[in-house]
Amino acid sequence: VRAGLPEIEASLHSVSLALGTLTGGLPEKERPLESAAAWQIDWPSLPVGERVDLIARRPDIYAAERRLAMASANTGLAIAERFPRLVIGANGGFEALHLSDLFKESSQAFSLIPVLSWRIFDSGRVEAQIQAADAQQRIAALNYEKTVLVALAEVERALFNYQKSHTALM
Repeated sequence: VRAGLPEIEASLHSVSLALGTLTGGLPEKERPLESAAAWQIDWPSLPVGERVDLIARRPDIYAAERRLAMASANTGLAIAERFPRLVIGANGGFEALHLSDLFKESSQAFSLIPVLSWRIFDSGRVEAQIQAADAQQRIAALNYEKTVLVALAEVERALFNYQKSHTALM
């Protein structure tokens, strides 16, 4: 019996850390559950919530979602290279040969320069960049899906363990 205690205590410690994380707090929030006196108290059930609520708070899900959004934006930028780009530059100031004439109305100089650029002769490279960005977006979508599925499994396992340990106390 004594030989099995360290394994049980390690499992209990792991479950209490997982519960702290799943309830939206620090991992060590539920550490009081590990003490021997805690097992003799009639604990009310914790408002853990649904598993969708629990995974919405996970930082790994949020990071995967942001990577997917970034890949989608990069795809949009690559597609925008298909179209012409109009840039209008404006410049203004004063120019004079003598310092005394510098701020006179006749020394004012302005310029407005429209520039139209289009990568029409570079369309093969543009299409390749679009395909590469699209592939990166698909990879990010698959990584997001994998992260959500792993998180769902972890949450489901932790909730099941919590439910079983809670019913064992009663």
